[in-house]
Amino acid sequence: MFWKAQPSRVVLAHLQKRGAGKTYYWKARGNRPVPIGFQVPPSIKSLSSLRDPVSRKLEALFEEIRANEFPNRPSRIGSVFVCPDDNLAFGWCDPRKGTVYEVQVTGKVFETNLELYTEASERARFREWVGVPEIIREYWGGKYPQVPEVLVGGKVVVIRAVDPSEVGDPWEDLI
Repeated sequence: MFWKAQPSRVVLAHLQKRGAGKTYYWKARGNRPVPIGFQVPPSIKSLSSLRDPVSRKLEALFEEIRANEFPNRPSRIGSVFVCPDDNLAFGWCDPRKGTVYEVQVTGKVFETNLELYTEASERARFREWVGVPEIIREYWGGKYPQVPEVLVGGKVVVIRAVDPSEVGDPWEDLI
């Protein structure tokens, strides 16, 4: 009998850091076309680039907690947000709703649960800040990415446009 070798935690951490073995996707704002080889700019350039004061305060809190408690995670500020291949047909990376691009990523890759960001954001909008720091800590903990959000603290380059016919209907199996 042959034993299947399992990669060490160090190897797994390195692969996750580099995004090795995964396919990621990105969608331009406003569905504007971009050329192959285009280097994707950061999703949030700076806190001052955010017009809404609640968003600025929330992102500042995310950054403060990340810097103090999770310094090995890429910052939301300066990262590019991409979609993993297992979430392509849902949300903002749905190629049936505009051009989506397959991208090559290098640098730190961090997957977390987008629902946690949404919950923190909704509480902030209603000025209910109690419990928001705990939600942010859970977000940076990277546990259970049921609805994934992927941050790339590095370089993201467009490889190709995705043809919508490549993506099946996500609801097909449920009917």
